[in-house]
Amino acid sequence: MGEMSMLLDVSIAFTHLVLAARTEGLGTCWIGAFNNSEIKKLLCIPDEYEVVAATPLGFPESENAFSQTSKRKTIDEIVSTNKF
Repeated sequence: MGEMSMLLDVSIAFTHLVLAARTEGLGTCWIGAFNNSEIKKLLCIPDEYEVVAATPLGFPESENAFSQTSKRKTIDEIVSTNKF
């Protein structure tokens, strides 16, 4: 993938961060739409680096933030074995 492999690596690392945060009861949200130069300025990031993703991280205000819904599909509706 050449230079693009960096985006895949960041995606994998970011996904692990989001899952680990959830395990600790923290809320996150992947943010990819931001002004790169403004976020670098805000966080004092040197010019030679590019920001490819950002996330807020914190405890949700609502106690129901992680409640399960009864509208979830069953595992049989979303998984298939040996067929499409």
